Amino acid sequence: MATLKKHVNNLWEEKMNEIFKPAKQSEMDSFLNILSIIMTDEYNSVISNLFSTLEYEVFTNLINEFSGISVEIPRREDFRDSLILALAYHYKSKGMAWKDIKKEIDFDDFAPVRTGRKLRNLSKTIKDKILDLLSDSGNLETDKDFLKDIAEGDSK
Repeated sequence: MATLKKHVNNLWEEKMNEIFKPAKQSEMDSFLNILSIIMTDEYNSVISNLFSTLEYEVFTNLINEFSGISVEIPRREDFRDSLILALAYHYKSKGMAWKDIKKEIDFDDFAPVRTGRKLRNLSKTIKDKILDLLSDSGNLETDKDFLKDIAEGDSK
């Protein structure tokens, strides 16, 4: 019996050692860790955290696209407000009535009246951007039906 208990303990110990053994880092992992330290030292911990959070390729694309530009990351609450507005716009574009949209979306502290106002402004902004794109492409005259459909979508 003592031998069986010793054998089980040995198996258990081997399993625990296997689970908790230090992970081997590749050369790339070591290089990226060094780069993260350098970025913290030369820039700030926010950039380093962003680098650590994103995949290397995504971070590189971000740097290539926005090189040297200062950006302000939206607060969680602001991002949530944007998501609610986008969802309300989506429902509205599908023809849902505003009273039904208010039932569908959990507004919590986000005022439905403010959302309605922002929704009208968003609709105008989207129309203006579409008009700009069409006028730039030279298709403004041929796409009047398309513009009419957009305008009718706002009245739903």
